[in-house]
Amino acid sequence: HNADPILLSIAFPRPLHFMAKKELFSVPIVKSVIRRVGAFPVDRGRSDRGAIRHAEAVLAAGIAVGMFPEGTRSPRVELAAAHPGAALLARRSGALVVPVAIVGSERLPFGGKKVRVGPERSSSDRGRLLIEVRIGEPFVLPREIDGERLSATDATRMMMVRLAAWLPVSYQGVYALETSSMTSQELPDQSRHGHRM
Repeated sequence: HNADPILLSIAFPRPLHFMAKKELFSVPIVKSVIRRVGAFPVDRGRSDRGAIRHAEAVLAAGIAVGMFPEGTRSPRVELAAAHPGAALLARRSGALVVPVAIVGSERLPFGGKKVRVGPERSSSDRGRLLIEVRIGEPFVLPREIDGERLSATDATRMMMVRLAAWLPVSYQGVYALETSSMTSQELPDQSRHGHRM
């Protein structure tokens, strides 16, 4: 969703720099705002090595990089197959991966369209639109498993299954089957890691 970077920036305990599609940098007022919050351009139509090098430099400086592995916005809540860029960056840099899941942002207007969806209600949140940002436990993507080098495809799948575990089943999309086979010890305790907005 358009608002996801803002929601993540509010909920995350430290500053985040984001990759943003290069087209946003051609709009002067947007470019000015997103540069101030540390966004940097990425060409989503190709393997953008310059953006990856910039992200590596940001990580080397000790700054967190927020990435959306699917590479695009969608009005659907289900996860689609991710591109390998985030997993490749994590493995090349050795940076920790922090899975972050946003639940409820689909109820916000999408792409300038007004959406009429009733808010979730509970006795303590009557009438409020609830959005929850779930921040998972950090982990390192391994370079190999049992002596076998982990391919970019497998590293991406491993990362996304860990992320999908933080989402409701209806959001897990293409990763639902693998997430459903996780043991109770592998599944996250979501009660301790949610930020409600």
